[in-house]
Amino acid sequence: MTATPNTAALQALLERVAHDGGPMPVLGHVIVRPEYRGPERPEIGTRIVCARAARLDWSHDGGPDDIVGYTAIGIAAPVAENEGGV
Repeated sequence: MTATPNTAALQALLERVAHDGGPMPVLGHVIVRPEYRGPERPEIGTRIVCARAARLDWSHDGGPDDIVGYTAIGIAAPVAENEGGV
């Protein structure tokens, strides 16, 4: 069985991608599962385990909450600018 364009796109969507800091690497309405540098610290809050990319902080400061990789798991409808949400 040969891969169709849809199955190839789905495979690419579900692959882990490394992130070395810098700007958000995907469109803001892509749903991602981030991978963090270090362990979670419940005393300061719970990490986001899955969200629209625009909701996450993609910058790096060397701390345990830096996003060092992500998996795109879906695409949400883009939020209209006048709706004010992410």
